[in-house]
Amino acid sequence: MFYQSPLGTSGDVRLLLNGEWEFAEGPDGDPPIDGWERVRVPHRSREFEDDPPESGWYRTELRLPEGWDAAGRIVLDLGRVRHFGRAYLDGEVLGEHYGMRLPWRIDLTDSIRSDQDYRLDVFTHNCSGRYAHPDAPRLSEEAEKALDTRFWYTSAATVGMESDVWLSWESRVRVEDVQLVTLVREREIRVGLTVRNDAEEAFHGDIRLRVRRAGETELELEGCNLDLAPGGSRRLETAAPWRDAVLWGRPPYGEPVLYCLESSLHSAGRALHTAVTRFGFREIWAEGDRLLLNGIQLMPWGDHTVPYVYERQWLTRKFVDLADANVSIVEHHRYDPPPVFYDVADELGVFVVGANFCVGTGQVYTPEMDAREKALVREYQLAVADYWIRSVRNHPSILFWDITDARDPEYCVPLLCKVKELDDSRIAEVTFDPSVA
Repeated sequence: MFYQSPLGTSGDVRLLLNGEWEFAEGPDGDPPIDGWERVRVPHRSREFEDDPPESGWYRTELRLPEGWDAAGRIVLDLGRVRHFGRAYLDGEVLGEHYGMRLPWRIDLTDSIRSDQDYRLDVFTHNCSGRYAHPDAPRLSEEAEKALDTRFWYTSAATVGMESDVWLSWESRVRVEDVQLVTLVREREIRVGLTVRNDAEEAFHGDIRLRVRRAGETELELEGCNLDLAPGGSRRLETAAPWRDAVLWGRPPYGEPVLYCLESSLHSAGRALHTAVTRFGFREIWAEGDRLLLNGIQLMPWGDHTVPYVYERQWLTRKFVDLADANVSIVEHHRYDPPPVFYDVADELGVFVVGANFCVGTGQVYTPEMDAREKALVREYQLAVADYWIRSVRNHPSILFWDITDARDPEYCVPLLCKVKELDDSRIAEVTFDPSVA
């Protein structure tokens, strides 16, 4: 287990629940009596196994650290659970979830106490039958593929827990959904963020913004006073000139220098919550037929066959090897990768194409789908796109959005519009015939 941020600071506190869990194949209902084996969580996709399970149960023990049942909120973040999941705490249902690439966060505040051991069970089922979508007991095989997240459209539907699992203590008054846009041509930084008050009492205070690097304050942005009723939220935007920011990139475009924006909420003389957002100062744009990064022409020579390995040391070696081979940009083909992929790219100055909805994975419309199925798939994929862009748009390594290689405008144009709505600072691309779009 791993702690992030000590209790008593103004940040959230997180406990990493990765490690050895137990797994047993079994149907819906009660957990199996026997057949349990130790497995690592997270693990790679089980679709690569010879006979991947259709359904099964994961379990581990859970204990809340002392002091966590104070004023904040306790949240279990189960990350990427493939495809359907139902969570239990000591046999009591906590909630259900559909879709591996949508967040699954469960509020445990009223369900868990310190100094007590709990058993956490997670039933998982592949994307089939009534487990494919909450509003459709039966779907065509093509619709199930479109809702699933497979490595390839012929891969087997299966189950899994494929990302970090966190138990968190969170402030009820908090900063969320931070977006940073850096403008090299104007030497300016723009910030947007949301302040949310989930407490039972009103919040009266202020927000303070500063950019830090290596323990030193590089820039202070204008904050403001805030009054939020219980359950209220407010979107804030501000901007500031920044003449001496170090440009992000790798030579000759810049250096892999990263800054952190600290967005702090204060009330009655103390900090209640601080969101820390890492970013780099860079801008990409086009002038005629020339693509420019930080004002210098960029000739992308890319690779989209990065193996699907999400281990920090391996990625560090792989990215360096690719750069030494004159590969100037990499793409994670098929679907969005875990955060470590972008984190390492940010730290090394590696350029990335952010890609997501791939034809090869089956995540697209086919003639076999009826109108109702297309509507369900479109709704789900737009929700995935919304979560995807909000989660990763502050990574400087992402220079472009390659949204989908589907060619049906009915499918790809709404995704393009969603991405541009959430991030207009990058070039976004979809593959379709412009004569019919």
